Amino acid sequence: MTQALDLGFQGFAAATSANIPPQSAPGFKGGTISVAGKVDQGSSDNKNMDLTLALIGWTADTAIVFNTATDTAAQPKLTLSLKKLPDADLTGTLVGTFAMTGDLEKSVALNLAITGKTMADSNGKIVRKPGSMRVLGTATAGGSAFVVDVTR
Repeated sequence: MTQALDLGFQGFAAATSANIPPQSAPGFKGGTISVAGKVDQGSSDNKNMDLTLALIGWTADTAIVFNTATDTAAQPKLTLSLKKLPDADLTGTLVGTFAMTGDLEKSVALNLAITGKTMADSNGKIVRKPGSMRVLGTATAGGSAFVVDVTR
């Protein structure tokens, strides 16, 4: 989640139009994650971002490997609302399905709400404020739902 947010903010900083140029990074232990989408344009200090996530062989620990659909329309959606940039209140959602292989061989459907804060880094670019992000919701796999409640 934090890697997706960071890539979304990198795309926000790189955008010269409403389209966020695709941003990619390696997984922590393998594979790749890519984020693309749109952001509100103009001089307002309130912005909305609508992003898609693509994971190909992405893994944080090599025990579980994550993949998403290759069709943008079927990829997980990360939506963010930023109010009063640069020190914004952030709200959003992450909704979508991820295929898991390795130690877990199932698909997991995430339905997560995100809250937190942003700030400007030393270069004036918007970044997530460390320790301010809370992710709350459910992860459903194999007919079982699991509560997600994480603060970072």
